[in-house]
Amino acid sequence: MPMARFTPVFGMWAIMMAAMMLPTMVPTLRSYEDLMISADGTRAGWLGVVLGYMVIWLVFAAAIASVQLLLLYQGIVDMLGIAKSKAVSVALLVAVGAFQFTRMKEMCHGVCHSPSLYFLGKWKPGFMGGVRMGLGLGAFCVGTAPATAFLAIARVACKEASSSALSTNVLQHDTPECSWDGSGRLHM
Repeated sequence: MPMARFTPVFGMWAIMMAAMMLPTMVPTLRSYEDLMISADGTRAGWLGVVLGYMVIWLVFAAAIASVQLLLLYQGIVDMLGIAKSKAVSVALLVAVGAFQFTRMKEMCHGVCHSPSLYFLGKWKPGFMGGVRMGLGLGAFCVGTAPATAFLAIARVACKEASSSALSTNVLQHDTPECSWDGSGRLHM
C-alpha cells in the first residue's frame, strides 16, 4: 500500500504545499527585490530567501505526513487520509474554525502577507542572510497552514462544508493580495 509509507505521503504533501505556497512568494520576492537596491541586497540573498522558505515548507510537509500516517496506523483515517468518523471530522472542523480567531493565526497571517516589514526588521545581507530571512518568514507562513492541512483530513464527513471551508481558507490566506491601478494593471 503506497499511501501507508512515508515517502509517497510526504511527496503528496510537499507537492500540495508547493502548489499552495509558491504563489505567495510572488509579493515576497517583489518586496525583497525592492529592498535589494536600497538595503544592499544581492541576487544570492534573493535565492537564499527562496531556499529558506522552501526548507520550512518541506519540514511542514514531513510533519503533516507523519501526523497523517500516525492517524492511519491508529485507525482514525483511511488510506486516502480521510477521517473515518464524523465525530473526528466535526472536531477537526471546530478546531480549525477556532484557530482562525487566534492571535497566533492573526500574527502569522500579517507577517506572511506583508513581508516588507518583516524584511526591514530582520534584514541580513548575502546568501546566508537570505536563508535566515526565508526560514523566519516561512515559519510565519507555516503558522497559517495547519487549518488547511486539517481541513483536508476532515473532508469526509461533511464533504460540501469542508470542501467549501478548505477553498475559502486557501483563497483567503494563501493567495497574494492584489489591487488594480487606474491604468488597468494588476499589482500584488
